Amino acid sequence: MCNKFPAIRFFAILFFLLSPFFFSVNAATGSDVPTRNNIQNQLKILTERKEHTVEEKVSIADLEKALSFFDKIDQLKLDFDLLRKNVQNVPQKSHQVTTELEDLKNNDQQDAYRQTLETQSLKQLESILNSTWYNLQRAQENLASYNSQLIGLQTQPERVQNVLFRNMQRLQQIRNQLNNALTEQSELSLTRTELLQVEQLFLTQQNEYQRESLQANTQLQTLLQRQRDYTILQIEQLERHVQFIQNVMSGKRLILSEETAKEAQTKDGKNLHIQDNSLVQAEIEHNRELSKRLIAATRDNNQLAQKSIRVKNFLERTIQSERNLKEQIKRDARLSR
Repeated sequence: MCNKFPAIRFFAILFFLLSPFFFSVNAATGSDVPTRNNIQNQLKILTERKEHTVEEKVSIADLEKALSFFDKIDQLKLDFDLLRKNVQNVPQKSHQVTTELEDLKNNDQQDAYRQTLETQSLKQLESILNSTWYNLQRAQENLASYNSQLIGLQTQPERVQNVLFRNMQRLQQIRNQLNNALTEQSELSLTRTELLQVEQLFLTQQNEYQRESLQANTQLQTLLQRQRDYTILQIEQLERHVQFIQNVMSGKRLILSEETAKEAQTKDGKNLHIQDNSLVQAEIEHNRELSKRLIAATRDNNQLAQKSIRVKNFLERTIQSERNLKEQIKRDARLSR
């Protein structure tokens, strides 16, 4: 018996998805559902009274809840607009990112890029490195966003099924209450009737949004996967560029240190007539030792800079993986509720 419920639920949802207007046949029509202004005017009249009966307090609560459903309906309209805009832009964005991906694959001229870097000064290279780091961080943030959105779309069918099933049950309850109020003359206040009508309208529109978003799922997933592929390749290229820039900067710093050391030794050689002085000889030796240390420190600094780049890239990937894992855990937790 336990295995029958998922199958029954699946076919109920399938029927629901294939029958967009099934649950709106008995829904309140446009003339039946009160407007936001109607609800606000009733609430204003009630709240302006100094004292309220028990029934009036219940009516106020009903009206306030009805207004909250109108807020949700307004948000749904915004969600509809955004969804339809995103779907409408899919072909253009898909073509654009495909073109950019091909360009990135075909125009990754590493040797030419290195040669260009060699012509730059240290100050210019530092500026290029900062700009490249910024672009790399932005690309890593974009990749994290694409991964998160993809996870959302991949788990969407199950979430939509849960929403539609809950709404299906609630809509049935609302119809029963409204029908009983008409056929059996059961006691149902005006404000409670209006609340149920507004809730019914919200649930019907929410179901329509869920169906439309599910229909757009495949298109949006395909676009996100292409954007992710492009961003992964972009990150790989930017990481290589960072390494190239750092290598060129390291080489230029080393050359500068060697030239400084050589210049100091040359100056010492010009003063041969005073080198017999013990104090002068000691100073010359000290300068030579400092020159060696400068060159060694430059090499060490270059190695540390390269290690720092590798560690930073590793940390960025780790943080991104952690974000994706947390996002998946959150979605799974919401699904299990």
